[in-house]
Amino acid sequence: MIEANKRVLGYEASVDRQNEYLFNEVKGVLAGIRQEIESGTLVNISTLAQAEVFADITEMAQHALDENYISVASVLASAALEDYLKTKARANALEVDESDMSKVISALKRIGALKGPQAKLVQSFVPIRNKSFHANWEKIEPAEVASLIAFVRTSIIGENA
Repeated sequence: MIEANKRVLGYEASVDRQNEYLFNEVKGVLAGIRQEIESGTLVNISTLAQAEVFADITEMAQHALDENYISVASVLASAALEDYLKTKARANALEVDESDMSKVISALKRIGALKGPQAKLVQSFVPIRNKSFHANWEKIEPAEVASLIAFVRTSIIGENA
């Protein structure tokens, strides 16, 4: 949708005409989704939407890191990871909305939703999350942010794509 909007805004046309083009783009996307739902190829639209959001957030985080805005990159990537974990916990009927990330990870491990090496790796991101959300910018290293972004991209987005 973002790409369609960018494309339409590039057209040399009146605003009404641009809106008409964008409306037609949206109609086409929705028709495609409807066809996928009816044919059974679209299993869970919210999972796909979540993966798209995570992809957008990690893309913004990577861009911020590339531009040396380490604090911005760390907050974006940390937020994506924490939101993913809480969403996964809620999907497993766990009450975690007011829990910190370590408690969410523990709850997911307890029910087997996070196992072995993945659980340890996710737990290793708790310190960067805490430094990011408590504005301890000077303690954040670009390498740990890059590692977090890579994890979100490969593990979370890949799982939901």
